[in-house]
Amino acid sequence: MSKSQYPYNIPVGFSFKVVFPLFAFLDGNECMFQDVTGINVQIETTDVQEGGVSATYKLPNRVKYDNLVLKRGLLKGSSLYFWMKNSFSNFDFRPMDILIMLQDERGIPSVTWMFRKTYPVAVKISEFKSMENSIVIETLELSYNYFERVDTPSFI
Repeated sequence: MSKSQYPYNIPVGFSFKVVFPLFAFLDGNECMFQDVTGINVQIETTDVQEGGVSATYKLPNRVKYDNLVLKRGLLKGSSLYFWMKNSFSNFDFRPMDILIMLQDERGIPSVTWMFRKTYPVAVKISEFKSMENSIVIETLELSYNYFERVDTPSFI
């Protein structure tokens, strides 16, 4: 099947961009990450057993979002670091919206997720091993209220 016959352009998962709009003008590309996980949502259900019937019914209960997890090489003195440090050191949370953009081969966003009111809940630093030649990885975990997905039209 040729490309013109196939109606879908399935994006690849290795070309993406994370944007913290408040930091974009301060640090530019400081928010480059090697790994993004946690773009998950599910509806929790409650089991209800009706009297006199052996069957159990599942009813929708609430929507649950996983935490967003971002991994990158450890950076010193970045705006993102100070935002997170303020949350952990001063218990001063300043939620912000962030964008994760999946890009096509031209670097144009094809799908964008906007995470509403994110704030840090964990920072993890990789192990230090004297017998391995590896970079230090910083894992940032963010909670958020919800996310929205926006698809860019395929003709762009």
